[in-house]
Formats: sequence, structure tokens, C-alpha cells
Amino acid sequence: GNLNWQAAYEVEPASYAVALRTFKGETLTGEQAMHKFREGINREIKAYHSKHGLAAPCSILDVGCSTGISSRWYRRAYPAADITGLDLSPYFLAVAELEERRRIAADPSAKRISFVRGLAESTGCADSSWDMVVFSFIAHECPQQALRDFVREARRIVKPGRVVCFVDNNPRYGSAPSLCVYCSHPPS
Repeated sequence: GNLNWQAAYEVEPASYAVALRTFKGETLTGEQAMHKFREGINREIKAYHSKHGLAAPCSILDVGCSTGISSRWYRRAYPAADITGLDLSPYFLAVAELEERRRIAADPSAKRISFVRGLAESTGCADSSWDMVVFSFIAHECPQQALRDFVREARRIVKPGRVVCFVDNNPRYGSAPSLCVYCSHPPS
């Protein structure tokens, strides 16, 4: 259902709603909740790298990037990294590109995020080409076979010993979103 303009328009308010529901016991604005939510994701990913003695990623593929919200938050955490957002929806990617142009216009010295259209299970990326491959909030919408295909593709395109992450709602918490960040680094 993401291949239309309405879905692209709804991504940002839906993201704020998820962040607010995650911290429903706290008195936060949408902006504060989003900041706390996204910073928490970045903190978990950085903690994983640190715990396993891994260098910060120099290249990140944000699979299922939607309108680029996650990609822009990864940019905040890893300002020097080459970041590419990949999504199937041309509508989502159009919004992502518009927001990226606005971001660069506001700060011309900022490093650009690239956005490309493609499939999570068949990215077209070269073998061992990324330091980190991250799937942000797409796993909960996919059947098991698709998830197996995503993992197979991620293992193919991530550099040996580097990181594959799945960031999503924790299914153990039902309708109240709870963050689940799963990272792994396939052996070298």
C-alpha cells in the first residue's frame, strides 16, 4: 500500500505518532518524542559497534528508507558516512529527495544522502559493498519468506565482519510500540 502519494504524505505524521505512543507515559511534544526515539535507535546501534570493537560505519545502506526519515537520523549519528536510502516506492523516494534538497539548501556543507529505487531482497548492490545495512521499520510488514530473502541479500552485500541491523517495533508489546534493534555482524 505504499505506492501512492497519500501513503508518502502520511509517513511523517505516522512516525511522530509511533514516537509519541512509545513514550505515552511522558509529557513530550511530537518533536521531543521523535528526537528521543531516533536518538535511542542511534545509541543502540553505536553501542553494538562499541561492544564488538567495530569502527563506525563509513557506508550505510538504509533499506526500506521510505521518505528518508531514518536516513536523515543516521546522517546525524554518522556525519562522515556515505549513506544511501533504498526503497521500492517512487513516491516515498520523491519526498525523500525533496527533503534532502531542503536539508542541503539549509546547510550546503552537509554531506548528501543518495536515494535509489530498488528491492530489499535484490538490491543490485555489489557483494561486500556496505559497512552497515539497516532495515528500518519494514520487518513487521513482511512475511517470513521476504525476511529470509532480506537477510540473504544483506549478508551478500555487507562487508565481512560488518553490521546488519533490523530496527522495528517489538512484537512482544502489541499495539504499544517498543523499539527492537537487532544487530549482527556476519563473520569475516
